[in-house]
Amino acid sequence: MTNIIATLMAERGLTQQQLAAKSGLTQASICRIINRTVFPKPLHIRRIAEALGDDVKPEAIFSDLISSKS
Repeated sequence: MTNIIATLMAERGLTQQQLAAKSGLTQASICRIINRTVFPKPLHIRRIAEALGDDVKPEAIFSDLISSKS
C-alpha cells in the first residue's frame, strides 16, 4: 500500500536519507514510518510535512496514517 509520504517523496525526488536530513529524523525512522511499522509522534509528523514542502499539511499525513490502521 502506497502512502502519502512515499508519494510526495517520489514527486519531489527525495530519498529517505534526504527526507531524514531535512526533517531531523533518522533514515531508519523515516523507513519505519513509511512502512507503517511505527506510528510517529505529532512532532515528527509536523517535521516531515515541513520537510516535504509548504504545500503539505501535517493533517494530510496524519489522516493517511490513520486510514491505514483500519
